[in-house]
Amino acid sequence: MKKLIVQVSSVLLCVILACGAMGCSKNVEPIEQSEPATANVASKETDEPQDLEIVESGYWFDEYNDGNYAVIIQNGNMNWAAENVQVKVTGKDDAGQIVGSDTNKLSLIFPNGKTALCGETLFEGASTLEFQLINSKKMWTEIDIQQAQLDQLFFVDAINETTNSFGDTTVSGQATNQMDAEIALSTANAVFRDEAGNVLGGAYTYLDTMTPDSTLPFSITSIDGVPSHAKVEIYLNCGSLIS
Repeated sequence: MKKLIVQVSSVLLCVILACGAMGCSKNVEPIEQSEPATANVASKETDEPQDLEIVESGYWFDEYNDGNYAVIIQNGNMNWAAENVQVKVTGKDDAGQIVGSDTNKLSLIFPNGKTALCGETLFEGASTLEFQLINSKKMWTEIDIQQAQLDQLFFVDAINETTNSFGDTTVSGQATNQMDAEIALSTANAVFRDEAGNVLGGAYTYLDTMTPDSTLPFSITSIDGVPSHAKVEIYLNCGSLIS
């Protein structure tokens, strides 16, 4: 499988070069990131790619009114990968007026899979956030590798969450790259969920460049105002794959 993934990485490379106090601790179970899109919707196998979908989203505002959000993006296509996917984030005030907007980017999602995109907004006066996927014909590449195969080779474990005496949260773990390709500009996205499984919001960090067959620790630090939650999940998004 490693050889197969690296061959795919070489094909995609031309189009995806992209872009302290003591506290309590609790263990967090890792997610099954390779859960296929078919668990929620019928996968689509057609000559033309079908639009990606935002299947879940959530956010909270911290004490500085910064929005901390997470969106779960699903690719139900069986043989189309999407690259440089743009998500428009819009903040509105209590009267429903737009007070700010921004665009976040997901570098790559393979067929038949889903992943998370997390971010932070700085829209003064915002009380709600809205999310819109910008589907473009230019973002598609036909390919026979699925998201679950990537998730078996680029994954996270040893997830741990801590909260310091100031109430700031840190989510840590270790990322493993078992591909023959170097990974740069990848991100770890932490998604917080309540007891019912609803997305409450999220946070992210960039990972150090990972050489082939390597494991590196990471921490998403100083996450402010995290609401009461039941669990946290980590999704890894690859940035540039360099063979």
